[in-house]
Amino acid sequence: MSAYSKMTVKDLKKELSDRGLSTDGLKAQLVERLEQADASQATTADVAAVEEAPVTAPAVVEAAPEEQATEAVEAPEGTEAVAEAGTEAMETTEAGTEVAGESAAEKLAKRAARFGLPVQAAASGDEAAAKKASRAARFGMETSEDQAAKKLARAERFGIETKETVGAKIKARA
Repeated sequence: MSAYSKMTVKDLKKELSDRGLSTDGLKAQLVERLEQADASQATTADVAAVEEAPVTAPAVVEAAPEEQATEAVEAPEGTEAVAEAGTEAMETTEAGTEVAGESAAEKLAKRAARFGLPVQAAASGDEAAAKKASRAARFGMETSEDQAAKKLARAERFGIETKETVGAKIKARA
């Protein structure tokens, strides 16, 4: 049993506030907080005593000159070819910035070869539209034509004027 357990809560709180610690909680918590503070002060005193002890410098052993000889380190096989290929791909412009010397198609071909993918040519506008239409049909999405027809039907139903409805009115008047 510690001396703190015999003290009153008022005295415990005064002791805690003098030490700059929190004064919230029950008596058991206050006693525990004071005991922890005492334990941390004891370890700090032990550390201070150790720090005051004289420190001896470790002995430095110098290696013989034969042991300090440096050897040339060889690069792993294939790294020279990679380094050369990297320098060939980059060109320097007049402004000093580096620009890739390969076209986008060449980059795609190299990437496909590196990752083992089939080489695909860039799709033209018609091919891209056909690809989007097939994707929309496969996943049940609306195409841009379906969306345009929906917007036109909605505009007619609610009497909203759009380019198509204005064009139709002008043709009807003429």
